[in-house]
Amino acid sequence: VDAAERELDEETGFSAPVGRFLKERNAVYAVAQSQPARWIEHYFLVSVESESPPNDVNWTDEERSTISAYRWWSHDELVEHGAELKPAWIPELFSEILISSSAEY
Repeated sequence: VDAAERELDEETGFSAPVGRFLKERNAVYAVAQSQPARWIEHYFLVSVESESPPNDVNWTDEERSTISAYRWWSHDELVEHGAELKPAWIPELFSEILISSSAEY
């Protein structure tokens, strides 16, 4: 959780408590210009109150040269563009979060 909070700040500029664990991804792939490697990623639920998208203040030079655009996505946009996302199951995970959140209230 501590590492997730640091990454949240580094990658987005947001400072927020990291919520519940959602999913693990364990796969071999290459990021940017690196060699393929095994990546073990943990996905957590985080809520931020901001209409502004994340910022790139703390990005590395490689991230700046690799990431061409970023913005907030609505649920419908995620579903529509699902095949282009990495990982492709992000829209499904978002749907599960919305369903479980509405069941809690």
